[in-house]
Amino acid sequence: GVFAMEIYNHSCEQECLNGYAPQAYDQMLREGNRVFCVATDDNHNRFANDHQECDAFGGFTMIQAKELTYEAVMASLQAGDFYASTGPLLQELYIKDDTLFVTCSPVEKIFVTTRNRYCYLKIAPKGEMITSAEFPLKGNEGYLRVDCQDEYGKHAFSNGYFLDKL
Repeated sequence: GVFAMEIYNHSCEQECLNGYAPQAYDQMLREGNRVFCVATDDNHNRFANDHQECDAFGGFTMIQAKELTYEAVMASLQAGDFYASTGPLLQELYIKDDTLFVTCSPVEKIFVTTRNRYCYLKIAPKGEMITSAEFPLKGNEGYLRVDCQDEYGKHAFSNGYFLDKL
């Protein structure tokens, strides 16, 4: 009955190094669980925003809702109309003619993880950033999810998308 899991919890990561869970998410997907991923601050506000132990502003879920109401936000979450991030932004993600197209804010790396435990990867030249990538798909990916990593090690995580047929 679970439709989403935390791929990133900022407070847990900052306080205990146990809030970053892409491997757990991939394992759920590899086992066929069609579950989405969210990122959260889970902040407790024990420290001021400028304090090094502040646990706010570290993770967020970008939701594409028709309007800002509880019902619309929950419908978008349950439909998977969102992505998770610790900083970078996903702008486009689509498949056309057996090719995955990704557009994002400036990042160093764009990864595509699949069921088969291999990744497609585009890396910016040293000292540069990239904002897009194209990945020809082989048809045996099973599922894919995109992870865009910036120069600070922050990530934007797409949900896992199962490719029953291209």
